[in-house]
Parts: sequence; C-alpha cells; structure tokens
Amino acid sequence: MSTPRWSPNGPGFQAPRPTGTGGQGSAPVIGCQRCHRIQPPLPRGVRTCVYCSAALPVQRWRADSPTAVVPGRRTTAPPRRGPYLGPPSYGTSPPRWGYPAAVWRAAKVTAPDTSRDRPIGLLQAGLWLSVVTAVATSAAAGAEIWRYVLLLRGRTEVLSVRVVDESDRLVTSTSLAALVVAVVTAGVVAVVLVRLHTGAARRLSMAPSRPPAAVLARLVIPGWNIYGLGVVAGEIDGLLAADEARPAGIRPRLSRLVMAWWAAWGINAVLVLVTLGRAFGRSDQAVADTVELHIWVDLAGASTAVLTALVCRRFRRFLSGPADGVPAGWQVRPPEPTRGQPAMLKIAPGNADAGPEASQATVSASAAGDQPAAAAAPEPDTKPEPEPTTMTPIP
Repeated sequence: MSTPRWSPNGPGFQAPRPTGTGGQGSAPVIGCQRCHRIQPPLPRGVRTCVYCSAALPVQRWRADSPTAVVPGRRTTAPPRRGPYLGPPSYGTSPPRWGYPAAVWRAAKVTAPDTSRDRPIGLLQAGLWLSVVTAVATSAAAGAEIWRYVLLLRGRTEVLSVRVVDESDRLVTSTSLAALVVAVVTAGVVAVVLVRLHTGAARRLSMAPSRPPAAVLARLVIPGWNIYGLGVVAGEIDGLLAADEARPAGIRPRLSRLVMAWWAAWGINAVLVLVTLGRAFGRSDQAVADTVELHIWVDLAGASTAVLTALVCRRFRRFLSGPADGVPAGWQVRPPEPTRGQPAMLKIAPGNADAGPEASQATVSASAAGDQPAAAAAPEPDTKPEPEPTTMTPIP
C-alpha cells in the first residue's frame, strides 16, 4: 500500500513553513481554519485538510477593472437632462415617416369558417352511396342464392353449361360492383366521421378528445376498426345530441341506432373472416358452405349499408335540422284555462223578456267561471211524441 506524498512519512513530504506565504514563484501556503495547521503542497483537486478533513479556503479572487474604464483616461460625467420644452416643432417640413394617411374605420369581424366542421354535403353523399351499396350487396346476395340453388340441383340432374356460365358471370359482376361501391362508401363515411368528431366537440365549445389522425386510425386499421367505429360514432352521436346546458362530467349516452350499426358492422366482419377461412377447403361441402356464407355476408353488408344511411341521416338532421315541410317537435298540451278571460254573452232562448238584470247576471256569472241556472238548464224538448203503435195478429 503506497503512502500519500503529504504524509509525514511520505517520500515527497516537506516541512511546513512558518510564514503565511511562500517564496517568489512558489504555491501559496494554506492553513486549516479548524486545526490551524499549515497544509503541505496538495495535489490537484484536493480541497480538504490532510489532518482533520475540513474544507480548506482555496478560493481565489480576482479583481478586474470595468470595461468602460481605460487606464490613463479621465472619465467625464454624463450630461444633465434639461427641462421638458414641449413636443418637437418641424416647421414647414413635417417628417415623412409615420403611419399612412388613412381614415379610421371599424374593423370587420368575420365569422370563422365552420364548413369543414359541418360536412352536410358529404353526409348527403354518404347517405346515397350507402343506399347504392345496399342495392349492390342485395343483388350480389341474389346471385349467390341462384348459385346455391344450382348446386342443389346439380346433385340430381345435369345442368346446362349456359346457365352455369350466366350464374358465374352474374356472381362475379355483382360481387365486384358491391365491393367497389362499398370501398368508396367506406372512404366517404370515414372522412365524414373524422370531420364530425372535431366539429361536434367545437359545437359545444369543447376540445376534441382525439386528434384527427387517431380517429382515422381507429376507422381504417383492420381489426382495430371493429372496435374503433363504435367508439368514434358513439362520441359523435353523444356530442351532437347533447345540449349546451348538459352538466359537465355526464357522459353522453349511445343511441340505439348507432348501437345497431356497430353490431351489424361487427357481425359483418366476423362473417367475412369465417368465409375466408372456409374458402380454403377443397371438398364439395366446403364449396357449398362457402357459397352459403357468401349469401350471409352479402345480406349482412346490405343491412350495414342501410344502417349507415340512417346514421348519416341522423347526423345530418342534427347539423341542419329537419327537412322543409316536415313537421317536427310537436307537443301535446292541455287546453288553456278560461277563467279570468273576457266572457261571451249568450242569452238563452225564451229569456229575452227577462230584462237587463238577467243579462247582467249572466255576464257576471260567466266571468266568474260559473253558469247561471237559466243558462245551465236544458232546453225543453218541443218535438211531438210519437203515437203508440198497435200490433194486431194476422189470422
């Protein structure tokens, strides 16, 4: 084990000098403020006493002259500020700088552009595209049903080549048309939902709960969109149906229409996955099962498209109100009370000779909400009584 150089037994130990400072060119001598012992030459970085481990006053202070003070130059005091003599006078040559010569006008406050937050045109387009998708998927389901019927007939009879080819062409054309229209409809509805998610929150002076990129990801990523569609559509429906006076902290409820749409979307996705898994079969039964599953997929797609059209119609009504000429907002109320309103004078027949006192009594009684006895009494029946009829037996 090596011995430190400042130890009394170390190789580099030097006896402390009794003076407070070293000689010319030597390091300054430092004394400990706790044990008052002179420190030996310390290595670089040591800041504590080698005897008692107390902190040593090794700070070095340096005094620099101010930058504005130059040695050998006499500084002058700043001039005193004189009294205020008023604004400047330019005489006949005014300055050319300043504001332009213009008349002050009231600023025009323009309303913010909220057309992107109210995509009524896209909602209408999504509605009609959903209707077209429902028709196309229904046609595809009909073509698949015809193919399934031909499969059942093929077990007991020989089918015509022409009929089979026509069935295949019909199935291919209707399925392709349904797929193209469904993809276009899904793209338009996705754009509508992204805009409505932001616009519905701003409609209630709230910040959107998710950025548009996160909303779009929940609608287009496979697998995630089965869950994300219901979340996004539920938030939009709750915000559009909510009132500005709704207390804070109360979560909006999901409507039955949106819940049915979400359920149909999930069922359709599950049927598509089952159909794709069954399509890899090689047996005749697998082919028949695939045709049958295609029928259910097309029917589920048609129902989903119909519910999509209804949801777009619901959202459009929230933004623009009901269509012109369609009554809405009817409320059944009880009849207004008649007590305290001006009375209508009606003199009963046969009381014309009663005089003004009876008329005054009728008016006061009607104004009080009651009817006089003369008015309340029913009119006498003046119809003649029928003669009794005698029945004689025939011999």
